[in-house]
Amino acid sequence: MLRALVIALFLANLAWWAWYTPLLGLNTGDSPEREPQRLTRQVNPEQIQVLPPQAREPDPPALAASAAPEAGSAPASSPESSPAASVASAAASAAEPVAPLCLEAGPLDEADFTAAKRELQGASVATDGWVDMRREKPASHAVYMGRFPDDEQMERKREELQRINVPFEAYTASAPAGLAPGFTLGRYPSNEQAQARLKELQAKGVRTARVVVLTPASTEHTLRVDQASPAQQAALAKAASRWRACTGNTP
Repeated sequence: MLRALVIALFLANLAWWAWYTPLLGLNTGDSPEREPQRLTRQVNPEQIQVLPPQAREPDPPALAASAAPEAGSAPASSPESSPAASVASAAASAAEPVAPLCLEAGPLDEADFTAAKRELQGASVATDGWVDMRREKPASHAVYMGRFPDDEQMERKREELQRINVPFEAYTASAPAGLAPGFTLGRYPSNEQAQARLKELQAKGVRTARVVVLTPASTEHTLRVDQASPAQQAALAKAASRWRACTGNTP
């Protein structure tokens, strides 16, 4: 009995499969899985449009990132990197005017000052186009004892100054010309101060000291051209006075 039931179920399933299998062609009725019945189930089919390739949506970020190295392997030449752009940039730079520059030379003594003025004339700098920033340097004086003929006399004078408690400084070979060997008993910016000190020392018993000029009074010059043109800059750059860019403000 059970065997007959199993055989009946098997035949029933086989018949159902044969009926709904399109390859066998047994079912000629409407099938929910075959055309054109499936087309009837579309929703608003008239809104479907076929777009050209250029109107398609952009690639996802992952695809764009994978394509970036290939695009970077052959970069297109930009206008800035092209030879024509480089030539145009160089021509534009060459066409830019050179701005006037402030130049100065100094400090100069009297001889160098005269030479620098000739350089200004040679560079076509007008007389009102430069200024002389001068600084007066006063003379330096000293109460001096010497010049000793030998070391023995110098040592004897040293002992005398130490005995009467007079401070002094020995002049060696590095002293101003003609003052070594000797002693300086004080340095002063003016002759009047040096003479007053000499009188004090004479009152203490110093007899052979005198006032000497260590460095004479002088004038120190610094020349400045506030608005040197490019041509004047080129001319002064070749001069011997070592013209340079200004470091301070015009007084």
